[in-house]
Amino acid sequence: MENRTPDDRQFWSFAFGALAGALVGLLVAPLSGRETRERVSRRVRRTAASARAVGDRLRKGAAAAKRAVSTVEPAGRIVEPEPAEPLPADRLP
Repeated sequence: MENRTPDDRQFWSFAFGALAGALVGLLVAPLSGRETRERVSRRVRRTAASARAVGDRLRKGAAAAKRAVSTVEPAGRIVEPEPAEPLPADRLP
């Protein structure tokens, strides 16, 4: 009789489980292989397009934030507010 180590048993248990799972998956698959690949391919393309759109929005937002930060006055400097335009006489309370 052959002596099997725990590692051998784990390997064969894993291999048998993987084979059984693949067999069950093939038997109960709702779509053919071609249809499944097409569905996965469409989903990957949509996800990639969404990721590109999010990346574009992030780049635009980062550029706007960079512009906004570049207009901020250095710390410690007091900035006087610009005077408001006076109201026309016909709009006075």
